Amino acid sequence: MRTPISIALAATLAGPVLAEAPSPLSPVLVTATRSPQPLDQSLASAVVFDREAIERSQALDLVELLRHAVGVEISRNGGPGGASTVFLRGANSNQTLVLVDGVRVSSVTTGAAAWEQLPLDQVERVEIVRGPRAALWGSDAIGGVVQIFTRVPDGGSARLSAGRYADYFAGVGIGGRSGNLTIGGSAGRRTVEGFSAQNANGFGFDPDDDGYRYTDLSFGLDWQDGESILSLRSFSRDGEIEFDQGDSEAINRGASLSWQGTAGAWRPSLQLGWSMDDVDTPAFGSVFETRRWSADLSAERAIGEQHQLTLLANLLNESGRYGDAFAGDLFDQDRGALALAGLWQWRLGAHRIEAALRVDDYDGFGSEWSPRLGWSWELTPNLRLISSAGEGFRAPNFNELYFPGFGGQFAGDPNLDPERSQALELRAEWRAQAQWRWALSTYRNDVEDLIAFAGVDFQAINIARARLQGVELEGRWDGEATWVEGSMAWQNPLNRDTDQILPRRAKRNAHLAAGWAFDDSLALGAEIDYASRRFDFGQPLDAYSLLALTADWRLNPDWRVQLRGDNLTDEDYELASGFNTPGRSLSVTLRWGQ
Repeated sequence: MRTPISIALAATLAGPVLAEAPSPLSPVLVTATRSPQPLDQSLASAVVFDREAIERSQALDLVELLRHAVGVEISRNGGPGGASTVFLRGANSNQTLVLVDGVRVSSVTTGAAAWEQLPLDQVERVEIVRGPRAALWGSDAIGGVVQIFTRVPDGGSARLSAGRYADYFAGVGIGGRSGNLTIGGSAGRRTVEGFSAQNANGFGFDPDDDGYRYTDLSFGLDWQDGESILSLRSFSRDGEIEFDQGDSEAINRGASLSWQGTAGAWRPSLQLGWSMDDVDTPAFGSVFETRRWSADLSAERAIGEQHQLTLLANLLNESGRYGDAFAGDLFDQDRGALALAGLWQWRLGAHRIEAALRVDDYDGFGSEWSPRLGWSWELTPNLRLISSAGEGFRAPNFNELYFPGFGGQFAGDPNLDPERSQALELRAEWRAQAQWRWALSTYRNDVEDLIAFAGVDFQAINIARARLQGVELEGRWDGEATWVEGSMAWQNPLNRDTDQILPRRAKRNAHLAAGWAFDDSLALGAEIDYASRRFDFGQPLDAYSLLALTADWRLNPDWRVQLRGDNLTDEDYELASGFNTPGRSLSVTLRWGQ
């Protein structure tokens, strides 16, 4: 079983309100309601990449995979390993919550997730939920939530990859089941010689190659006894990133221990989580350290055949340190938070309602209330209308609160308020049997009290405002041996104080992909990604289109050879002003195992 056994068990325990028959091809979505439900029954705008889709993409890191999802834009400072940002529906990168097996993994000092440090070889599935989710997940979920589920190998597997820029990867996994126990682990190593991260327009430009190296380990264990299950997940990733002024060492670790079962009519679960995120940059003499502990207790039950109630409680402790080689510790702080939440789901005929409310009480700025309401109406067996409204917030990171600044300038402020948002969304979904699926969404998300370094001393203050609005069109067709999918997003992520488009965000993005299977041994694919013109703090970034082709040849049930060609037109483009991007490149992958 390659899907995490805890998800499979939770699906069997789901109450009657979720028991409607799904489409035969509908994947399972967990993040939207914190319990499994078929994607085609969810009220959320979401994308799920399962293990098959991840392997088909041949992507090595999360950033490469996410760029194909509707509503997602990426930016990267140079090649693999370069600092990366992900914009979900135009929201800032630190306004998207990132979870690994339910545990937060962003830095509490900078507020950003190390997207570039999240390899895919040990990942079972990735869920992307667009729109505010603070009503169930709390801080950071203004643009949405990206959750990564790691895998427990069943049997043995291995992967070898090689590509342009001396990009090499080797990974192995082994695991199995014995009675009630499922156990397994994986290891991987990637080295990239790379290319110059910056071009002549970059600060401190040096034309040498800037490489990247990382080692990652993961371990998982599931113990099932009847309707109870105990799960352990852990990961460790050590990376070294070169850039024109020097290099950085990044360490990311995380672990979770969870239990779920039954207690009468209730289905309780408990999860304990821990994560760390350290970045050491000797060239700048800086060290950023994050430690985070969490405890989540939830219980859900069906009430009759039409209602389901979920209750949640969360404890969170975060600590962060910013050290300087010359001045010592510039800050070493911690904070705690307590949250309580509830979700009510009601199905009545063709109508479905979800109402959620959460309160987060943080040290430093008090309580934040986050409501969310969703409603869907199945007009016909093929057509469904969905509307939703919700609020979100982002707690200030420690740099914004405590950074001492430089000579009194660019200093943090411990009295900052959270950033807050209010959002509305309308969505129409149409499907014809298992072949055709279309969805059209329109949304608006007003964000206030944005934190910016402004004023005479450029101190951190709540001053800025943004309006994120747009339209998304997505569709897919599945034939017997062919599939086609595409998406188009029109958006206007606007700084309301300057009437300027937010940096590095395009007004138009598009994705088109198709695949052909020839018997059971050969599959071919093609994809095109497009982004319109963008601006990076006043500097224009031209529109671009990227063409990729893939081939997947299964030699026998155990061995596969994959080929991927990227940027085949050798497009010269930028994702960030002053930083280079890869040219035309080819990679080859050899896989063994199931």
